[in-house]
Amino acid sequence: MKKELLRNIAIAGAVLSMSTGITGCGFRVVDSGERGVKTTFGKVEEEPLTPGLNWKWPIIQGITLYDVRVQKKQEKTKLFSSDVQETTVDYALNYNLDPSRVTEIYQKYGTKEQLEKVLLEPAILAALKDTMGKYKAEEMIAKREQAAKEILERMQRDMKEAKEPVDIKDFTLKDVDFSDKFENAVEEKVVAAQKALTERNVVEQLKAKKDQQIVTAEAEAEQMKIKAQAEAEKIKIQAKAEADKVTLLATAEAQAIEMRGQAIAKNPEVLRLETITKWSGAVPNFVSGESGKIIPIFDVMTLQKAKDAVNQK
Repeated sequence: MKKELLRNIAIAGAVLSMSTGITGCGFRVVDSGERGVKTTFGKVEEEPLTPGLNWKWPIIQGITLYDVRVQKKQEKTKLFSSDVQETTVDYALNYNLDPSRVTEIYQKYGTKEQLEKVLLEPAILAALKDTMGKYKAEEMIAKREQAAKEILERMQRDMKEAKEPVDIKDFTLKDVDFSDKFENAVEEKVVAAQKALTERNVVEQLKAKKDQQIVTAEAEAEQMKIKAQAEAEKIKIQAKAEADKVTLLATAEAQAIEMRGQAIAKNPEVLRLETITKWSGAVPNFVSGESGKIIPIFDVMTLQKAKDAVNQK
């Protein structure tokens, strides 16, 4: 029994010793989204470690891993607008490390945290101050997306010109916050502007109503004018028609008189014919004069002859 216990303890010790040996040998797994930097007595090997199982000598070698997937850095910082209003800006930066340059990152910056502190944070702050400092406080909110785009382009350009092993993917201004005093002043200004806009709309409506009344009155006046002109024209036409009628009648009468006069001038017997035509036969052939002398009014036979002569012509 005691021997069996001792044997088990020996086996456990051997297993533990073997495990410790394997662990000490320094097998290190590099994930698919990582790259590793191996150092030997502090000296950096040129080639980065790729994903998979990687060997290192215990004690004398070390492996530092870097996540080369897209990283997100979110912070808050204070800055001033162009009209000297203090602003707290909440931003988010997306970036990733160049997988082929992790050894350079290790040599130049050390850890990822050191890279962010030494490289990214100053670059972000410079871009934020230069860009946001161009805007007034009220514009910062309205033009936040535009400002974020400018900051992104600025940082991408800076990293490229400096040949830094960092690829800037995106930049977002999540929030732009001002002091309570300033926000209250802005709110009061907005309310006042809204009130002024409402009053201006009322004035515009009244003006529009007045203009409409003027247009309506002018239209009615124009309509009355047209109606009066039409009535006057109608009276004028009627008067002219009456005048033309009188003129035509007078002309016809004059022409008739002229023709009658010409007919009588050419043939005096026409007058006698008219007399005969109009004579009813009731007038006596003879009347007595003042001395009692009988005077014939017409010579019936002579008139008859005259009538016959006219009919023959």
